[in-house]
Amino acid sequence: MKMRKQFVKCFVLLFVTVVIANTVFAITTPYSVEPEVYSNFEEGFKYVINNDKEKSCTIIEYIGKVYTNMIPSSLDGYEVTRLGNNVFKDSDKLAGEVSFPKGLISVGDECFSGCGMLIQVNLNSNLKSIGANCFTKCKELKEISDCSNIESIGDRAFYNCPKLSGNLKFSSKIKSIGSEAFSKTAINNVEFTGKTAPTISNTTFLNYTGTFTIPGDTESYVGTQWSGALVNGLGIIGDVNGDNVINSNDAAMVLDIYNSGTAPTELQKKIADVNRDGVINSNDSAMILDIYTQGK
Repeated sequence: MKMRKQFVKCFVLLFVTVVIANTVFAITTPYSVEPEVYSNFEEGFKYVINNDKEKSCTIIEYIGKVYTNMIPSSLDGYEVTRLGNNVFKDSDKLAGEVSFPKGLISVGDECFSGCGMLIQVNLNSNLKSIGANCFTKCKELKEISDCSNIESIGDRAFYNCPKLSGNLKFSSKIKSIGSEAFSKTAINNVEFTGKTAPTISNTTFLNYTGTFTIPGDTESYVGTQWSGALVNGLGIIGDVNGDNVINSNDAAMVLDIYNSGTAPTELQKKIADVNRDGVINSNDSAMILDIYTQGK
């Protein structure tokens, strides 16, 4: 009799544990345990239904057999709000100009990576995030539009898109841009319109030679080593001697300013104070040498 009671207690305890575990798992995952994959052959996409209160879905694969430049706004009555990882990776089926539907808010990792025939991407005003390596090695990509409401851009998102040029304008909503996100591009101008600049890696704009418009006064600049960046047109950060090249001569000049004991000019404050800590010293000189070394 005691053994039967103990067995019942163990069974009940096991049942409760499983229920709690499944409940926690369901709460912390965006989809059900094994989301059902649906296929819309007419549009040429596979998708899963999002586990949310909205009637929306995530595209997970392109299964069309022909060239396309269309991303549907809905599939079988479900609004397309996300593109998953690797949807078009290395695809020769995606070509020309692509426009994001109004409801799309997120694009996954490597979604368009290696799409050699992609030329222009028209983002939308509701897009919030672009995943890591999303457009890496899109060699023919020339233009992206409307970054106005983007909050985050992943590492190497537009890495090695050599024809990508024009201007980038970000609002106060941008919080982070990953490492090498715009490295090896031909972007001409980057503008931040918020009160503070976003979190940016030392290599986010590596080898960038265009102009940065920093929010507010240049003293609000919070990035590090934005190599080659012009601060509101006043001069290149780190190019202390004004010869348009950042090298050991600039590092030496910073030390001269520091050791002389004389007050730096306003321009020197903005150009030589590379780490933006309010003083010009050996730390700035070391950072300039780092920039010079990276560029070699």
